Amino acid sequence: EGDQPPSLDHQDPWRQERAWLRSLRREALLLEAQALSHARRLDEAEKRLLRVLDDAGVTAPGEREDGSGGDGRGGSGGGAQGNGEGGIGPCQALTGLAELYVQRHLEEGVTGSAESHGLAEEWLASAEGHAVWRREVKRLLGEQRKAKQRVTRLEIEYRARCALVQAHQRRQRAAVARYGGQDNPMDGPTSTWLDKAEECLWKVIERHDDAFGKNHVSTAAACISLGNLKVVAKELPESQQWFSEAINIYDRCYEGRCMQVTANAEVQLGRVMGKCGRYSDAANHIQRAAAYYLAASQEKSGAAEGQGQHKAGSSTQGPTTPGAGATAAESSIFAARFGRKSHELWLEVGRLRTTGKDLDGACDAYEQALRALGGLQRKTSTAGRPQEGVNPASEEAGEAEEETRGAEALKLLMHSLKAYGSALEQAKRWRRAANTFEQLRTLASRLLGPGHKVTQAAALRARRAAQNAAEETQRSAMKRTNPRSPSPARSIGQRGGGDVRTAADHQTPAPEVVTPVKMNGSESWLN
Repeated sequence: EGDQPPSLDHQDPWRQERAWLRSLRREALLLEAQALSHARRLDEAEKRLLRVLDDAGVTAPGEREDGSGGDGRGGSGGGAQGNGEGGIGPCQALTGLAELYVQRHLEEGVTGSAESHGLAEEWLASAEGHAVWRREVKRLLGEQRKAKQRVTRLEIEYRARCALVQAHQRRQRAAVARYGGQDNPMDGPTSTWLDKAEECLWKVIERHDDAFGKNHVSTAAACISLGNLKVVAKELPESQQWFSEAINIYDRCYEGRCMQVTANAEVQLGRVMGKCGRYSDAANHIQRAAAYYLAASQEKSGAAEGQGQHKAGSSTQGPTTPGAGATAAESSIFAARFGRKSHELWLEVGRLRTTGKDLDGACDAYEQALRALGGLQRKTSTAGRPQEGVNPASEEAGEAEEETRGAEALKLLMHSLKAYGSALEQAKRWRRAANTFEQLRTLASRLLGPGHKVTQAAALRARRAAQNAAEETQRSAMKRTNPRSPSPARSIGQRGGGDVRTAADHQTPAPEVVTPVKMNGSESWLN
């Protein structure tokens, strides 16, 4: 650097080289910090990340800047703008620091929980703890006798032990928080690591906003990171706001189309809403993601079938190219992956609808889950005959993968039929429930055998649903034949001593008495 040539046109000719060296050193430090973090050497990883921030002129989290607040939300770190060293360059280091601080917070929680659990076990083994445990077991036994519930003494003793251990742990955390001067000691001691992580993510959001603007995918990704941090901090209302903000940014960027990043954000928001008890809103958000994955699975499946047919047609004219087969295989793999994800999300939507007492919506969701299983079936027109230019080892591996995928699809189909039938029963759609459980019985009989408890339970529920459907049909027929008179006995009683033939004409045959089926416990897996 001492023998630099004179500048030309008032520009430094070595400026680009120095900038490239600085970016290379930053990338090396980031990779080294990532490796150290995976090796659980968090202190050394933090030093590398702080060195990256120091080189970029960004103040480390927890340190006050001139003219900015102590929480890191008053400025953008170094005050520089744009897409340079002072712009979005340090954002990767700030995000890595936030992840490192969250990791430290979780490690402290696990360590503190293990220590408090050990102290609680020691207290329970003492004379005082044993006496408290005996009194608690005696009280629970009395409550079970009054409620006439059959619970073994061993289970009651185990429940009492777990409850006392958890109560003692809460008491210890409250004592530590009270000693530290916390306002609400029942929440336990606070951690400063999450505050530092939040400060890092705030700087990332401000830098992305300054560099790209509000409506950019990088800003939305920073909002999702901050929403995940709020979930770790158990601040669910604020996390909903950040996830909603990220979804709105994605919709504005992609003009309302649901992309994969939007679907992932919808799933995160829906699960947080489900924890808050907003089951209908949670189901709506997850349903949007499930519909996206279902459409993507169908699109990939159609592409795989078209490529397979093109490959089969070209095989008669000459050897096929490796690229076409690889593309068809990749499309089939993506179709199966998207179909599995869609099936999982539709089942989750069905459970949320059932919890929110929306039985019709639950039935529709489980029906969509059955449709999503079509992406797991790999359909190739060239299966079953040898092809030119195909390695036998790879062909055997493909056949084994196809068999595994088919077995997984059949297993998921059984679970989906069970959930769909249960939802139809709760919605009192008896005829469709009987058909669904009959399909489940047939499938279980072929896979597990006619004597398996799954097959017997499915047959029992199919028979019960058919009986309920027959009774419902009979009641509706009675209403159609005599709509004005709600019951034949009432019209006969009003006439009193009328003609015997008139009374007999108004009587309808009594419904057939169905003997209730005895439950032996084998059908409990379907309840």
